Amino acid sequence: MSLTQKDIRAVEAETLVLRRQLKSLRKAALADDGIIDKKEQAEIDKIEANIDTIRSSLNKKLLELSDDEISKMKLTQPDSDEVYSEEYMSDLRDTSFEGGDPPKSYEGNNDLKDVMRDIQTGTLTGAKREEAMQKLEAIMGVPPSAGELDADYGRFLVLQKQQNAIGGKKADDLNEESHPDFMGSRSQLIFGKIMGDSFGINEIFGAMLSPTGGLVGPGNTSIQLPPDDPVALHGTVHDAAGYMDSFHDEGPGYNYREDEIESVVVSVLKAVPGLDVLLPGTGQVSGIAWWMEETETDRGEYLEEKFDQVVALADEKLDEARDAVAEKISDGIDVVKDKANEVIQQAESLMDTVGDVAQDFQDTISSGIETAGEALSDFGSDALEVGEAVVDGVGRAMESASEAYDTVSEGVGNIAEAAGEKLDALADFIWG
Repeated sequence: MSLTQKDIRAVEAETLVLRRQLKSLRKAALADDGIIDKKEQAEIDKIEANIDTIRSSLNKKLLELSDDEISKMKLTQPDSDEVYSEEYMSDLRDTSFEGGDPPKSYEGNNDLKDVMRDIQTGTLTGAKREEAMQKLEAIMGVPPSAGELDADYGRFLVLQKQQNAIGGKKADDLNEESHPDFMGSRSQLIFGKIMGDSFGINEIFGAMLSPTGGLVGPGNTSIQLPPDDPVALHGTVHDAAGYMDSFHDEGPGYNYREDEIESVVVSVLKAVPGLDVLLPGTGQVSGIAWWMEETETDRGEYLEEKFDQVVALADEKLDEARDAVAEKISDGIDVVKDKANEVIQQAESLMDTVGDVAQDFQDTISSGIETAGEALSDFGSDALEVGEAVVDGVGRAMESASEAYDTVSEGVGNIAEAAGEKLDALADFIWG
């Protein structure tokens, strides 16, 4: 193995020193007159270029490692465990994602979403990669510069390689049809921040390591809650801790509060082959309880509020269903009545052409009714009764053609109305 863990730590230590110098330079330059002049910018650019060169060289070497080699590398920051401290987690609620001068939020920014979709693929190269980093710089404001972002993207590719080596696959992409408002959302960026602080990269790349991170529940079958919701905050940290364990062999795992009882459950699930799929169920009780307390949320009131929201949503969807079905029922009744009228008109037309022989009259009418019956068959048994009433009326044409016609007309009208009444009653029963 040409690259050692010691080499990685040496580069990270050097990068940390240079970043502190860079931060001090920027702060001092702005302290004078609020403007960075050409000389000051030249010094900043020099340090940035040095950082980018060092990091890019390391990323290139990491990408050349075999799966077995990279799976053994520790790629997290030395203080990565701090992201699960109570102080850090509490601060997540007040985290803002702003950039530019004056600062402007980039949460949900449409241009940001487009760049994140490209990053998600992990296939940006050449001019497209350079263009994407420049777009990110314009959206987020300096710092970070396009060069810094490019070095972060290089580390992102390394982390994706480790994903595959340890987890056996890449984390799921976000299904935007199911979650159209989640890409670039506050919840996704909070997840990205936890990942970014763990690996020393920008939150945009951290979020794209596992694009569904921050949704409440497993992958794309999850739901999106308001970002400040205690269960949403728990879900975001829970996703992050679980992801780190599953794909990088780092962190406390899903039981991020390190609850003693749940730790026993985790040990059992990891020890028994096949039960590791149940690990995401651990850490839920202790995690949600802590966030409820941290956000000073009354559990009873919270559950009552969520229940009310579910009922309201269900009622809204039920109203939509009622309207849709009622419209179809109305259309169906109209069609049944139209078909009934067609039958009457056919009977009138046939009456004009009937001869003196009653049997001929019956044969002709029956043929017309059969055609109408086929048309009515799509509308159920009530509609078919229309045709049957006509046939019954025609059966008495042997006695009196005129009397038969009256029976046909009256029978069709009554059955058509009865069919409508039955459909209305059916609708009342469904909604009752």
